[in-house]
Amino acid sequence: MTIKIGNAPCSWGVEFADDPRNPQWRDVLRENAEAGYKGIELGPVGFMPEDPAILADALAEHDQELIGGVVFRPFHDP
Repeated sequence: MTIKIGNAPCSWGVEFADDPRNPQWRDVLRENAEAGYKGIELGPVGFMPEDPAILADALAEHDQELIGGVVFRPFHDP
């Protein structure tokens, strides 16, 4: 059995797309690839490009696959 392990922008401290302390999304893709990962999550909506063509090109450039996404929304109203 083969297990594939990916990573996510939260490993770089990315929790909110508009945080000025975030690294550049292209740096995250590059560093993820340099660390040996082949897959990455999108991170919070708006961190990586929302244009599928731009994102697909960047993923291909770094030999990465998109493996998941994140949605920060309440699931109920207490």
